[in-house]
Amino acid sequence: SINYKNTNTITKILTKIWVELLSYESVDSKSDFFDLGGDSLLMITLINKIENIFSTKISPRSIVAARTLEKQVNIIHQSLCISQER
Repeated sequence: SINYKNTNTITKILTKIWVELLSYESVDSKSDFFDLGGDSLLMITLINKIENIFSTKISPRSIVAARTLEKQVNIIHQSLCISQER
């Protein structure tokens, strides 16, 4: 089974989602979702994919606040750790 609490795993999965949504060949941890062409519609798609893959809830506000890949990985990781504690 996949360890979704591992930040390396989250990074790999989120990178694939970004590359697919933004039509870039590669992105790095400091890449900004909105600077690379992400908009509100792509953000909703991103959130849906994150929620489906990781079985956790992410708010649009948190994505806007965490624009970089690295920050979004941290938000997903925190969300998974919190949901695990419940």
